[in-house]
Amino acid sequence: MRTMTLVELDDAKYAVPSTSSDGLTADSGVKESGGKFVNRLYAKVLAGDSDVLDSVVDGTTYKRVLNVSSGLVQTTSVADAAITAIKISVAQISAIAADLGTITAGLIEDAGATRGVVITGSVPGGFVRYLNLNGSGSFLKHDKLDMKYDGTATFAGLIDITTPQAALTIVPGFVIMRDPDVTHGMTDIVPTDVLGYLAETTTLSGGLSILGFSDDTTTALSLQGSQATGSTISAAVTVQGAKKTGTNRTALANTELLFEIDNSTSPALKQLGSGKLTAGWGGATLGTLQPVAMTVFRLKNVTHANVTESSITGAPWSMPASTLDVDGAAIRITVTGLTGANSGFPRIKFGGTYLDTNPAILTAHNFVWRATVVRLSGTTQVAMLERCDNGTWVLERTSPAETLSNAINVDIRSSENGGATTTYDSVIIEYLQAP
Repeated sequence: MRTMTLVELDDAKYAVPSTSSDGLTADSGVKESGGKFVNRLYAKVLAGDSDVLDSVVDGTTYKRVLNVSSGLVQTTSVADAAITAIKISVAQISAIAADLGTITAGLIEDAGATRGVVITGSVPGGFVRYLNLNGSGSFLKHDKLDMKYDGTATFAGLIDITTPQAALTIVPGFVIMRDPDVTHGMTDIVPTDVLGYLAETTTLSGGLSILGFSDDTTTALSLQGSQATGSTISAAVTVQGAKKTGTNRTALANTELLFEIDNSTSPALKQLGSGKLTAGWGGATLGTLQPVAMTVFRLKNVTHANVTESSITGAPWSMPASTLDVDGAAIRITVTGLTGANSGFPRIKFGGTYLDTNPAILTAHNFVWRATVVRLSGTTQVAMLERCDNGTWVLERTSPAETLSNAINVDIRSSENGGATTTYDSVIIEYLQAP
């Protein structure tokens, strides 16, 4: 048996067992003053320093933490392997759950079990907001948005597109509708599969253009309105035009353009704020618009029996101020009827001017009176009356001098010899716009 003897050195210290002849490597059984094995310690500057791993070389078991900022580790601080459940303490999981909610296989949900992320499995019944990655049903669900895997979506909010994004060959747009079955070929305007396009009218001034395209004789753009019950007050389809006034809008002036229908880029029909129409029709060259006769007043089957002249029932018609607003504009008044058992005296009066000489229509005679009043200036007009008494035509010319900037009464008047009744089959007043 080998005996080891400690030798006291001249400085009153002792040597320790060594595994090398130079005495520089301590034996594994050597302990420090605190009773810890020396070969399990790391070099420290001072004996009183805390035990640290500063001197440990990065390897597969440990990674050095070089910096921590705001509680976040800045470099890898665990081994190069997956973090398994055993490496995470229950306290850490509880802290995560307190902030996020419940984490289970295929599901992350909040504490109230109403919101979360579904990775696999069914969406919990109580979920009202969620991202669903299971491949069926709703992909993204919100109180006002529901996007489904089948490509459909419902939305109950306001869509606010602040800048047009579509970059087609015409002005930028907001919404494009496509169908791969459509191949209209109008690619100078839009791609061939585009059937609908919502776009700006101009890039600087705004305006909304709705464009429709079809690849055969199918209607390219259809605007339809269907009422559950028809109405004499509310239209099934209403188109409104207006202009700015302050921060609101107001009606267009009588002479301002309200509505236009074009054949490609050539006007075919225009309507002014007053309701007056011009159209390219008959033999007119397309784009050269002509006045449209427009009925503004109508009576039918009215009788009159009075020896004293008076307005027939329903008359007069008050022509609005400035209806005849340009020289050449006119109205046409057509009266048809039949006298009774005695003579009748039909009359037409424009403002304060009679357009006839008060001739008698004999007993049981058919008659037609047609008068055209044409504006020469704002205060002068010319009227031509064509009257037919049972086939005999007579012309009468008068010169009214009404101020057309005012409303003008257009009156149909009558008187009959004693005991007679005159029947007015029809009274029609038409507006004829100047070309």
